[in-house]
Amino acid sequence: MRIYFTIACCLISSLYCFSQVNDDEIVDALIDELLLDQNVKFDEYHLSLSNFNLLYTSLNYNSNTYFTGREIGYNQYNVVPQVTYVSSKGIYGGISGTYFSEFYPKWDFTVAFLGYGRSFGKDQIANYTISFSKYFYANNEDDFFGNTIDVGLGLRSKNKKISTQLIYTYLFGNEQSFQVASKNYVSFNLTQRNNYSLKLRPQLNIIYGKQTIETPTVTIIHGFETIVYSKKNILDFMNTQFKFPLQYSYKNLDIELGYTINFPNAIDNETSLNSTDFFNVTIGYLIAL
Repeated sequence: MRIYFTIACCLISSLYCFSQVNDDEIVDALIDELLLDQNVKFDEYHLSLSNFNLLYTSLNYNSNTYFTGREIGYNQYNVVPQVTYVSSKGIYGGISGTYFSEFYPKWDFTVAFLGYGRSFGKDQIANYTISFSKYFYANNEDDFFGNTIDVGLGLRSKNKKISTQLIYTYLFGNEQSFQVASKNYVSFNLTQRNNYSLKLRPQLNIIYGKQTIETPTVTIIHGFETIVYSKKNILDFMNTQFKFPLQYSYKNLDIELGYTINFPNAIDNETSLNSTDFFNVTIGYLIAL
């Protein structure tokens, strides 16, 4: 049995085949605090949040690569550089790519994304985002889903310590699919000073989507045994993920050390799957334009 899972990005784009790639929690927190809450005071340099333009550069290292939480038969790390633009008008966008230690070519794809998001409701605790992403693959055979449209709706507590977001992703190109993801986190301020802070931001992600399964059948054609694959679509939960990022910020510099554990859900004829885990290190820098 061959199984093709589909997974995509929410605010910061990621490759459809594994959930940890380019899931930059520091950038996500930046968007959450600046773009979705116009009342946050980032520092003295950004007091006028009614009209700001920011550029965030980051480099993310993941110690292992998985296929929607599943092992892929060998170990390989990946590195994700990214540049993100954020405007006080609600517009954000950027470009990113992913390097894999064992793939060929190692630079597998580049993605450009553009989106819009705002807060609304009483106390501005609700927010929405909509974005479009375009993928450029080094290997044209990987171009199943060259485009994604993401729509997100979120809620958070008044003190910004608890947040939940539901994201619908439509993938299209040579094939079509969709995904629904739930992102939930709690933020703990371990240390808070004027110039630096240390936060623990545990997160729970639950991913549901459409999976296309190809089942082999042995048949006789012109007197020869031939394997014929029949496709069927299955809607099911793909992966439950726990993330434990420790985030240190000093002025405009961010450093994150994180640990993630996946609990992939067995579907169709899959046997019980083992949990998987990996570590990540992210360095980011914020630039005011």
